[in-house]
Amino acid sequence: MIPATVSVDLPRRRVLSLLLRHDFCCFVRQVFATLHPGEVYDDAWHVEHICLEVEKFLAGGDLQLLLNAPPRSLKSIIVSIALPAFVLGRMPWKRILCASYSLALAEAFARDTQKVMQSSWYREAFPATVLARTPEEGLFTSAGGYRRTISVTGSVTGFGGDLIIVDDPIKADEIYSNARREKVKGWFVKTLLSRRNDMRHSKIVLVMQRLHVDDLSAVVLQRPKTKHIRLPAQADRDYAFALRHGRVRHWEEGEYLQSRQPPQELGEQRQALGEREYAAQYLQEPVPPDGGVIKWSWFKRYEALPAYRPTDRRIFSWDTALSEAGTADYSVCTEWLVRDRQFYLVNVIRERLLYPDLRRRIAQQNAVRGNSIIIVEDKGSGMSVAQDLKRDRINIISYKPEGSKEQRASIASPQIEAGNVLVPTQAPWLPDFQAECMAFPNGRHDDQVDSMSQAIIWFLNRPKPATTVFGTY
Repeated sequence: MIPATVSVDLPRRRVLSLLLRHDFCCFVRQVFATLHPGEVYDDAWHVEHICLEVEKFLAGGDLQLLLNAPPRSLKSIIVSIALPAFVLGRMPWKRILCASYSLALAEAFARDTQKVMQSSWYREAFPATVLARTPEEGLFTSAGGYRRTISVTGSVTGFGGDLIIVDDPIKADEIYSNARREKVKGWFVKTLLSRRNDMRHSKIVLVMQRLHVDDLSAVVLQRPKTKHIRLPAQADRDYAFALRHGRVRHWEEGEYLQSRQPPQELGEQRQALGEREYAAQYLQEPVPPDGGVIKWSWFKRYEALPAYRPTDRRIFSWDTALSEAGTADYSVCTEWLVRDRQFYLVNVIRERLLYPDLRRRIAQQNAVRGNSIIIVEDKGSGMSVAQDLKRDRINIISYKPEGSKEQRASIASPQIEAGNVLVPTQAPWLPDFQAECMAFPNGRHDDQVDSMSQAIIWFLNRPKPATTVFGTY
C-alpha cells in the first residue's frame, strides 16, 4: 500500500512508481499491460482478492499458499510471472524456484518475467534490481537473487529457494494416472521440500486446478500453516471475500466468477468436458458436488433401524487387505439388513488389520443371531481367511467378483438411484462412507464402495435355494 505521507503533488511517474512498489494489485495490472498491449484489462474482483491474499501470505506466518481457480482466471500471470518480478524488485537478493509440469511452460513464464523486469517502468520503479545475466535456466540479479526455472519431477540439486512456486504440476490428461500422480506427489514431498533455504520461513505457492481428490492439492492441504484460496467458476454457496482497503465482496450462490466466462460458454464447456471433468477444472471440486458414478442424493435415510423380522437377511460383506501401513488399503466390512429388496446399511468396519485380527473379526460375526450371511471377496487375503474359517466350520461365502470395481458399482448403482439403499441419518462412520462414495472412482480408497457393491450384487443374484455343507442360507 502507498504510505499515508505520499504527497498528491508528486509527479505522476513518481506516484506510479510508488504504487508499483507497494501495491501488488497495481503491479499485476501493469504486468498485464506489458504482456498484452492493446487488450482490455478485466478489473475483476477475484484478481484483487488473490493479489491481496498473496501480499498477506508473503508478510504472514503461513508457509504454503494453495490457489485453486478455473482456467483463464489470470492465476499464472499473477503468481508465476508477476510475483517473482515483484519480490525481486523489492528484495533483489531473494532466491526463487519456479516449476511447472513441463520445462517449456516454465521457461515461457520465465521469459514473460524477464520482459517485465527489462521494461522501462519496472527499472524506474525498482532501480536497485539489476539483471546481471539471463541464461536459459533462470534470471539472476546483481544482488545474488534469482528466478530459477525447473520442471516438476526434474532435478533441483545444487540450489534452493526462499520462495518456491509450483504452477500446473500435472497435465489434465494425466490426472487419472495413479503412477503419474504419485510421482508428482513424491517429487514434491521428497525433493522439492528439501530445497527450502529455511524451513521456518521459506514459502511455497501452489497454483492449479483441483483435478483429482488425490492430487498435489490434497497433499498441501494436509500440511500445517497452509492458506487456501478456492475460486470456482460459479459460486456454490454465499461467500464474503476480502478486498483492499477493508472492502468486502459478497459473492452470492449461483453468481459467476468473471464476465470473461459467461454462462453460455461455461455451459458449452460443461457439455464438452463432461460432469466429472467440468466439476474438477471449473468448480474446483474433484468430483461433482453430489458425487460421480454414485450420487449421494440417491441414498434414502432412516432414523431408526426397523425391528428384525425372521424373513430379513443380515449380510456382512468383506473387502479384505492385510497391512497396518498408513497408506495401505483398509479391510472393510459393510453390515446390511435386507428386507423386501431394501438394503439398510447398519454399520461399517474400516480398519487396517493384520491377519489374526482380521480372522477374529470375521469369526465373531458368525455368532450374530438371525438369518446372517458372511461374504468375503475371493481374492488375495480374502481367499486365505475364507479357507481358514471354513475349516473351522464357519459359514463363509467366497464371492468371486466379475469386472472392474467401477463396473460392479455401475451394476449396483441403479438400486441406490431407485431408493432401495438406505443409510442412517447419523453415524460416526457416515462422513467417510459418504466421501468415498462421492469420490468414486477417483478417490484414494474404494473399499467401502466395493463392499457395498458386493453385498447388493450377491443378494440380487444369489442362488435360490442354495445349500452348503453347513446347511442352507
